[in-house]
Amino acid sequence: MKKTTSRILSALLICLLILYVTQGAFADSIYVYFGVYPQAGSEFDEPILWRIVDVYEKQAYLLSEYVLDCRRFDRTSNSWKNSAINEWLNGPFLEMAFPEHSQRSALRKAAEPDAYVFIPSLEDFLSEPYGFSADSKYPDLARTTHGTRYALQNGLSVSDGGGCSYFTRTPADNAKLISQIRGNGTAGVANCDRANIGIRPAIMLDLNWLSITGGTGTAEDPFRTQ
Repeated sequence: MKKTTSRILSALLICLLILYVTQGAFADSIYVYFGVYPQAGSEFDEPILWRIVDVYEKQAYLLSEYVLDCRRFDRTSNSWKNSAINEWLNGPFLEMAFPEHSQRSALRKAAEPDAYVFIPSLEDFLSEPYGFSADSKYPDLARTTHGTRYALQNGLSVSDGGGCSYFTRTPADNAKLISQIRGNGTAGVANCDRANIGIRPAIMLDLNWLSITGGTGTAEDPFRTQ
């Protein structure tokens, strides 16, 4: 009976996601818990809250609602492919955030960054279909976020307004600069070797592998998975 209910909820989730994407409204964002990571300033793992920004052929593009950590993009280069952050996200972070085999099986490698875990491009954060303003100079609330206590303890810098900057994977013209989203929701650039800029991961998830056990899909009551 429980498995049947889970399958029904999973099918309902897919329908809701497709409806969400066709409407394309930030106010109607859908949220899901998936994976774990330290967040409250301790070593104890807590569920990661993801915002679903797109769905295509039953694959969901998930963006972490919060900055989960802060690390250098790389010490010398702004190239995503060979960057230290790519290596960390698809190594230690991947293993820590998705310890269960079933969780890793649900991940799909994103074609563009060629990675299971990645940070979005600047283009993604300027995409209106994804719920963001196309104006890089506009202080878009949809782009603003906060860092977890764990990220703050690791040295994450916080702006006067309480938000935090985080890297994108889009290189700037200077080989040592990388595009970032500032704490106020505008776009800018930062040195790729800065260690106090946030990391806001993203993943591609195969919805066919999800088993929904509860929740309503809001930020306050996200879908829960197993």
